[in-house]
Amino acid sequence: MLIKSTTSYKYLFCVWILIFFSPSIVFAGSEPIIRVLVKESNRLRFRADKNIALSLEGLAKKKIKSKYLNLKIENNKIYFSTNKVPSSWDFMNNTRPISVSTYDRRGIWIGNRRYRGKLKIVNSKTGLKVINHIGIENYLNSVVGGEMPKDWPIEALKAQAVAARTYALRRIGKSEIFDIDSSESRQVYLGIESETTKTKNAVKSTTATVIKHNGRLISALFHSSSGGRTESSGSVWKYQLPYLVSVPDYDQKSPKFYWEKIIFSKELDKVFPEIGGFNNIKIIKKSDTNRVISTEVYGRKRNIIVSGKKLRKNLKLNSTKFKIEIIPIYEKKRIVDIKNKQNNIYYFNKLPKSPDNFNLKITGYGSGHGVGMSQWGAKELASKGASFRKIIHHYYKNVKITRY
Repeated sequence: MLIKSTTSYKYLFCVWILIFFSPSIVFAGSEPIIRVLVKESNRLRFRADKNIALSLEGLAKKKIKSKYLNLKIENNKIYFSTNKVPSSWDFMNNTRPISVSTYDRRGIWIGNRRYRGKLKIVNSKTGLKVINHIGIENYLNSVVGGEMPKDWPIEALKAQAVAARTYALRRIGKSEIFDIDSSESRQVYLGIESETTKTKNAVKSTTATVIKHNGRLISALFHSSSGGRTESSGSVWKYQLPYLVSVPDYDQKSPKFYWEKIIFSKELDKVFPEIGGFNNIKIIKKSDTNRVISTEVYGRKRNIIVSGKKLRKNLKLNSTKFKIEIIPIYEKKRIVDIKNKQNNIYYFNKLPKSPDNFNLKITGYGSGHGVGMSQWGAKELASKGASFRKIIHHYYKNVKITRY
């Protein structure tokens, strides 16, 4: 029906404007897609959750429907099979990426994990890379559950969602093949299996919420536990960012707030083979929060300077906030008491110092790099009634919580 009334035209135009520019509508159509590296191997297996077939592209000229896909690399060539138990393999005669998708809400299985969105498989020098193309909010449903226990206070989970969203969005477009990997070094992403009702609520209630400084997304770093005080970014990395400064932490209830580790001398020889045998170690520089910046390691052949970050990695320590103590090894000898006819009396004889008769006792605090938001600190603040906004403003200074 043709409407001739000018008033009606104006009314319809206003309604159209409201619908078109409604934040929820704009968001629904503009949710960023993130590319997550979820697996890398020379042999892969994909399967549908139940009866709904997968849609496979890139294997042949036409799209293939199958409940299974098996891939392998042999002699630098890719072979595929769409059988449940592959007895024969077909050679893939093109170099295009392979795409696996489904409209089944239960996702796509890779091994023992399911993933939403679309999976793309790219051949690389190190094997077949599986990259999950997924909307940022669905991605976060899993990340929050992978990074924090589901039974933690909801405000802590919200703070984690906002920090993780900000961190992930800042990485989009940084590399050609994928934006972020799924490991602990970036953000833990475990697919559908780590989603819970509570993590979904934390993501949904903070939809599109991010942290900015001077109008730009911040590097929203976070860690498990700082050991009493977070670290400034400039003490760990090259640049000091204005919003990543040291603040008091509330992580005293963390199981890794205080920790100890004994490392045997023979293990140390393997860690530092270039110095010809481990003799001693000395901390030569610390940050204002007592994190180790550099050390000098003494050996039979030569001494070397080792950074706190490298030492943490090589010795598999929880953090760089630690002290080192040399523990001598004592020799246990048995002596015979002739008078009382006893031969079970022992004494300890201290051996002379050498690379083979002392161990390292390392006592430390916290877990992770210590920069940005402390997850255990966020939990404690939330349990005392702090909102996710208050938690974020405590750990990230001079920032604005807004929408992307």
